[in-house]
Amino acid sequence: MNIPGFRNPGALAHGIVCAVVRYCRTKARKSPSDEARGRLFPLGVTKHILVAGLLILGPANAASAQLQILYDTPRGSDEEDARNFIQDEGITGTVTSLLNDEFELRHQLPLHLGGNEGPLFDEPTGEIHMPYNFIYDIAERFERDSYSGSDVDIHVVVRDAYLHALLHEISHALFVMYDLRTSGNLEKAVEALTVLLLLRYYENGGDIVINAAELYVDEGGRASRIQSGRDFWVEHELDRESYNQALCLVYGSDPQRYGDLRADSEFLQLRDRECAREYQRQATAWFRVLGSFLKRPPPG
Repeated sequence: MNIPGFRNPGALAHGIVCAVVRYCRTKARKSPSDEARGRLFPLGVTKHILVAGLLILGPANAASAQLQILYDTPRGSDEEDARNFIQDEGITGTVTSLLNDEFELRHQLPLHLGGNEGPLFDEPTGEIHMPYNFIYDIAERFERDSYSGSDVDIHVVVRDAYLHALLHEISHALFVMYDLRTSGNLEKAVEALTVLLLLRYYENGGDIVINAAELYVDEGGRASRIQSGRDFWVEHELDRESYNQALCLVYGSDPQRYGDLRADSEFLQLRDRECAREYQRQATAWFRVLGSFLKRPPPG
């Protein structure tokens, strides 16, 4: 069965994994703004309920280390809507398929959804944390952004930005799991890996990178004006150089498909040929490093 937006056929797994329910007792997060919640869930309804704590995730093979999705019990309707949005948009399904079907993980990788921590990869515990309410943090940032008044679909941007943030934290986890090293800036190396995973494994990966980059790029210290999720934005906002580099990799991956991106960017107009070479260079280097940890060669 094909997963929408995911390249490899047969990637949807068939086992059943119990979603461990846990309650986080750290301080309460700020409630989402009425504007953000109203734009994201205009009818105030959701489509699915997690039944009996069970979710179809991946092949139930005790001998194989896997990404484990652990859902916290939602604390109220806002978190329940956010959790269902994450499930309905296929975010957890595609990352589960990516990690469990494509990578030889060295150990179990727990992904906790809910609570107050994150988005982050906690190296001492080896766990990833993604709070439900980060959905609303993204929506609020979208509302404050200059392009929120355009015809851009808030659901698409929120989905893409959440998926990008999750894959960024997964990339941090892979760095530690495989003892990867970089001679440069760790965040930039992790971001480059995140972009390449999206471009190689997701059919619309370039669009996901573009939407996330537009939201994360630092324009005049926007993170300092956003209190909800502020730590994440301060740490992960892209400077102009990193923003251009992300767009360069997207354009270089398929100049014909992303020709409109070049038309709107003076940077890409000056470096269009270099971007194609840069994408090939980085993709070759990264997947050579990851080769021994992959179950099969990457698509494309």
